[in-house]
Amino acid sequence: MKLRIIVFAAIAISAITFFSACSSNRSASSATSSKLSAVLPPIPGITAENYPVVDGSTSNRHLIELLACRVVGLKGELKRSLGSHWAESSVVVVPIDTDPAKTEAYNKATFARRTRGTHDAYLNLLNETAASVRVFEFNPLNHPAGLIVVARAPSDDELAEAKKKGETYDVRPVALDAFIFIVNTANPVKSLTLNQVRDIYTARTNNWKAIGGTDKEILAFIRERNSGSQELMEKLVMKGETITAKEDRMLITMTAPVERVSKTTNAIAYSVFYYEEIMSPSPNNELVAINGVMPTRETIANRKYPLTAEVYVVTLKSLNPNSPAAKLRDWLLSDDGQRLVTESGYVPFRQLK
Repeated sequence: MKLRIIVFAAIAISAITFFSACSSNRSASSATSSKLSAVLPPIPGITAENYPVVDGSTSNRHLIELLACRVVGLKGELKRSLGSHWAESSVVVVPIDTDPAKTEAYNKATFARRTRGTHDAYLNLLNETAASVRVFEFNPLNHPAGLIVVARAPSDDELAEAKKKGETYDVRPVALDAFIFIVNTANPVKSLTLNQVRDIYTARTNNWKAIGGTDKEILAFIRERNSGSQELMEKLVMKGETITAKEDRMLITMTAPVERVSKTTNAIAYSVFYYEEIMSPSPNNELVAINGVMPTRETIANRKYPLTAEVYVVTLKSLNPNSPAAKLRDWLLSDDGQRLVTESGYVPFRQLK
């Protein structure tokens, strides 16, 4: 699956549109831009002054940033950042408004709302510090999140933390994504069954030749516990079976699987569709069809792809329903909010008329 991106510069209170489509060039050439004239109404009850702290998964960063653009009324665009492929994201939200007040408001909003990963976001909602918070990142724990946008439902560990706090998560689907597997373009194996994937990750199958590939050892990479990808792997694929993997095959960041597979012809790893196809695609990697179905926007939207996954907006059930965080959550689930979800490149949870 190859990616072409067409980007339209837009006023954040208008639509910020991001399209992905099949092409022969996944590295994506420089984007083109044009302004859109349609103006959408502001988010009811939300201003730059009362905008709540929003945290989330790495793969949800752009949706969160576009949300901040919309709130402060800042012109911005999604743009491919060429030459920085191995950054956490090679597509960035670029503010292009010359209004210094709006730019400052956007910078304040996004600085205190950096997405730190799924597990840390769940803990931030509880105002808890996670051991994995990196010392070089801005730590927004002095401003606990009012809501989070995350790639998966809470893990058992996160549910236990909430229970210790006397809290319960309010988890609502806001978009559709997919859990995907990637292999190097040099690998002739382009399709696997779920049973074959489980056999690979339990070491019952350890050579590509056994499943139609070349006579090479399968290097199966995994992610760390409580990462969004790892929890999805356990829930959607393994279903109680134990992953057998060497310690040196555990990858810590979302970038690492994309990078490792691109350099290793006999590797396999996993990620989510939005991150691998839109945020950080590699021309050296290809998606794997599962049970004969390739992950695409269409097969995700109609849920024919067997590992279609939901993206969630999460608050605490104790949240005041009249608070800005609750109003922002409810807006994301409205028709206008679902349009912003679509414009960010995600498949909306609800198909709009």
